Amino acid sequence: MAEPLLSADSIQPDHYWDDGRVPVFKPTMSQFSNFRKFVLSIREFGMLSGIVKVIPPEEWVHNLPPLDQKIQTFKLGAPIEQCIAGSNGAYRQMNLEKRRGYTIAGWRKICETSDHLPPAKRGERRKTLPKTEKKKEKYASDKSGRDSFGLTAAEREEFKDFDYRFEEGGMFTDERCKDMEKIYWKTLTYNSPLYGADLLGSLFDDTTKVWNVARLPNLLSKLPPIAGVNSAYLYFGMWKATFSWHVEDMDLYSINYIHFGAPKFWYSISQPDRHKFERVMR
Repeated sequence: MAEPLLSADSIQPDHYWDDGRVPVFKPTMSQFSNFRKFVLSIREFGMLSGIVKVIPPEEWVHNLPPLDQKIQTFKLGAPIEQCIAGSNGAYRQMNLEKRRGYTIAGWRKICETSDHLPPAKRGERRKTLPKTEKKKEKYASDKSGRDSFGLTAAEREEFKDFDYRFEEGGMFTDERCKDMEKIYWKTLTYNSPLYGADLLGSLFDDTTKVWNVARLPNLLSKLPPIAGVNSAYLYFGMWKATFSWHVEDMDLYSINYIHFGAPKFWYSISQPDRHKFERVMR
C-alpha cells in the first residue's frame, strides 16, 4: 500500500518559488528545534521537488555567535579558477588550482574587482563599501611576524575596515536575481571566476546547539569522519562561480547554509523528471 503524500505531521510550505515548483518553509522555533522530526515532516515535499528552501526562525539567527574573530583565523588555501567553454546549453568546465591563498577579507576584495563584480542595474552607480569604525586592537606577534590570529601585517591590514555583515542595500531582490540569472547564462563563458571549494571545516561552533550544521544528529555521526558527508565543508564563491550538475554522495540528503554574502542560485531536477534529464545529458 502506497504511503499518503502528506502525513498528519507534515509542515506546510509558507510559499513556493519558481511557479510553484520549489517549496519554501518558514518553521517556528518549536518546529525547527527538533532536527530529525522537522526533516521527516517536510520530506514528502522534497522527494517530489528534489530541493526545498528553509528560512530559519529569526530567534535562531539572532542567537548565532558573531564571526568577527573566527573568520580571521580561516584562510582559503588554494581556490580554483573555473574556465567554462561551450554553447547552446552544453558546457564543459575545467578547474585550475591557484597557487596563492586568501584571507576572507582578501577574498572579498577580489570579488569587488571589475572582472568579478556582478553587473550593475540599469542606471545604477557603483558605490564603495562604507567603512566601519572599529576600535584599535593590540596584537601579540610571534617571531614570524604573525599575530595571535596567525595573520601577517599585510593580512591584518585587509581586516582593518572589514565587516562580514555587509549589506547591499536591497540589491538582491527576487526580480534582480532573475535578471542576473539571464545575464549569467548569456555571459557564462566570459571571464573565469574563482571558487573556494571543498574547504574542510565549519563556521559553526559548539555554542550553537540547534541546527549546528557541523554536528547534526543523525546515524552518519556514528561513522568515522567522511569529508563532505558527515563532516562539514565550506565554500566561498563570487559572481558566476559554478558547481556543475551532480548527484549527492550515496544519494544522501545535502544541507547548505549561507553564513553571509550574496544569495546563491540553485537548480534541481525533480524525481519525475530525472530520467528525461539523464537522457539529455548523455
